[in-house]
Amino acid sequence: MERIVIDSEKGEVQLRFNNDFYTRESIEEAAKDFSEVCEAKIEVNENETIVKLKTDSYDDLEKLGYEFFNYVLGLMKNRAEV
Repeated sequence: MERIVIDSEKGEVQLRFNNDFYTRESIEEAAKDFSEVCEAKIEVNENETIVKLKTDSYDDLEKLGYEFFNYVLGLMKNRAEV
């Protein structure tokens, strides 16, 4: 299953984070930090956390998705979680 799914018509990118690696705390903090650029909805299930980023003001949805992933990893690194 793809980690990044883009829906250009909705202005939305969906990201899938493996719960065995990514921390929920870092994902939630990233969502708050990105709040000026996009709206984030977080769904957690047994194996993964799904984040849907929706924006009207950011054109490159793929780049937004990758930047969000990188930001989460940076937060985890700063906390010595990876």
